[in-house]
Amino acid sequence: MNNINRRNEAINTLENQLIKKCPNVLGLMITKDGDTLFEKYWNGSGSTTRFHVASVTKSYLSALVGIAVSQGLIQCVHTPILKYFPEYKGTPLEIKLSQISLHHLLTMTAVHAYEDWKEPLDLLCRSNNWTDFILQHIQVASSPAHFKYSSANAHLVSIILYRVSGLNAREFANRHLVNQTDQTFIPAPDMKGYGFEDLFGANVRGWVEDPEGHSTGGWGLTLTLSDMARLGDLYLNNGEKNGRQILDPEWIEDSLNKHTGSYGYMWWLLKEKDLSAFAAMGDGGNIICCVPSLKLTVVITSTFMPDVYDRWRFILEDVLPNIDILKET
Repeated sequence: MNNINRRNEAINTLENQLIKKCPNVLGLMITKDGDTLFEKYWNGSGSTTRFHVASVTKSYLSALVGIAVSQGLIQCVHTPILKYFPEYKGTPLEIKLSQISLHHLLTMTAVHAYEDWKEPLDLLCRSNNWTDFILQHIQVASSPAHFKYSSANAHLVSIILYRVSGLNAREFANRHLVNQTDQTFIPAPDMKGYGFEDLFGANVRGWVEDPEGHSTGGWGLTLTLSDMARLGDLYLNNGEKNGRQILDPEWIEDSLNKHTGSYGYMWWLLKEKDLSAFAAMGDGGNIICCVPSLKLTVVITSTFMPDVYDRWRFILEDVLPNIDILKET
């Protein structure tokens, strides 16, 4: 069998397994050493489609924080967040905010009273002032550090980015990340209200904002498939793109260190035997998965569906065994 036939057969098998295991898939892209090995779309989507990537937003925001650190806008992630909310000095919240740092927010170790993985985002979204709501409900970081996943924590990171830069996360990204990495411009949202469809569903456009104009930190960002791959490739290339240092390698190293459990600075850390990877993951099976030893980025976008097949398992079982064949021409 010649190389072209072998590659076509591998692609057919890969697509069949993807549809079988991940029926809600909208797009798949595989890049290696920055070159695209595979790209395909389903259900009417295409290369210009902007997908709501759910909690992948958190990892994208983490990159923006890294840029802010490089620019000196944030001098130390261990500084108490009271610095960014001086209006709470002299209030009952002062002591609490002096014991929580940006590091705690990035590593999900500033906790809330809700049960793990059952964050009541509906209460946050119904409030008129999300900043005050989060600060009122957040709790002092646990000791020893205890991981508790929170989109409210991520939103607080977005608010801090605004307070140090004067730009919301969408504006900051367009100015300091999008152009430098050949991503597509993130349009402003068209917010008709703050119902489910406006915040999470069919009406999501650009990057969702809260009532104060802050980009949502835990979800709400839309990206094209290639935008997602370029973010992954940027991390694999130690923050460099087109001869420019976009992200400090030290920030990338800190972001991908295991701080609690299998989590870095809003990136998930994955391991299978001797193979290590890191990933941005969102509800429904949205993922940017990077395998440093292979210089490989795998991006999958999906419509929301509960209890989806683990995308990391799919990558291990169906993508990695076919990488060498996909490279053939």
